[in-house]
Parts: sequence; structure tokens; C-alpha cells
Amino acid sequence: EDTAREFLRSLALGEREVLSEAVIERTMELAGWPIPYHLQVLFANLQVHQRDTGRDATVDDVDAVFEALLKQHVIFDSWHERLSLELGEPAASQANLLLSACAADPHGASRDVLDTRLSAKIVDVDQRTRELRYLLDVLEHDGYLREANERYAFRSNLLREFWKRRYA
Repeated sequence: EDTAREFLRSLALGEREVLSEAVIERTMELAGWPIPYHLQVLFANLQVHQRDTGRDATVDDVDAVFEALLKQHVIFDSWHERLSLELGEPAASQANLLLSACAADPHGASRDVLDTRLSAKIVDVDQRTRELRYLLDVLEHDGYLREANERYAFRSNLLREFWKRRYA
């Protein structure tokens, strides 16, 4: 996270701008998973917003940029499309079901909740257990989810909010 904060400061410095610590912290909070791509997207849109308003960015501006980004499906649709390409059907639909359950709560969903959701698609308990394990492994490996405190949650708050609004 310290590296990500420094990355945001460097982006601003490169543009001869200054981001307040409050703006940096809000950007980090809203990004959730501070990967360079998401930080760059937030920063670039914040920079456009700054130029449009003619003033330094505020925390409210970060919130406005975040909301505007969620409406730009081009940025996040590839995450949804990748499931179909990588998994095929019915696994892609099952993965979508799991992701929608995880998107509903910022803290994610327990394995029991995910198992219950998947039971609507896979009745056989042994088959469902294998498929759930496989799908969670794929979703963790590909950066959609992370497991913490026996819950599966989105790594990226940006992606979670997009998923919640678009697919959940």
C-alpha cells in the first residue's frame, strides 16, 4: 500500500500536480486492490475532472470520479467476458453466480453461502463440492476474489461495485 501511495504521488508529480493525503487515501480506499491499472484509471479520470473544474482535487471529486468510472462498462466488462472465454458454460454462469453473491457484501460471502447459491445449479453434493473448489481456485488465481477470515471477497473494490451494480 505504501508503494501504491507513492505511485499516486509520482503520477501527480509527473503531471505537475499535487494530491492531498486525503485524496490519496480516498483513492486507495475506493480502489481497494491497489494495482497500478486501477490507480492509473482513477488518477487519469481525476486529472480530467481537475482540468474541467480548474481546481485541486478533493475527496468529493474522487467519489464523483469513482461513480463515473462504474458507468464505463468498457473498463470492467472484460472481467465478465473473460469468464466465458476461459471457463465456457456452464462454469461461467456458475462463476457469475458466486461473484454476484460475493459482490453483495463488501466483506464477501462464506463458503457455506456460496455452496447454497451453487446448489440451485448443481444438486449433487459431491459434484457441487468439486465445482465450488475449482471455481473458487480459478477466481482467486485470476484476481477476482481473495479468501480471508473464511470469506471470499473481491480483491478490487472497483470491480466489486461494478459487479454488484451490473450483475448482482
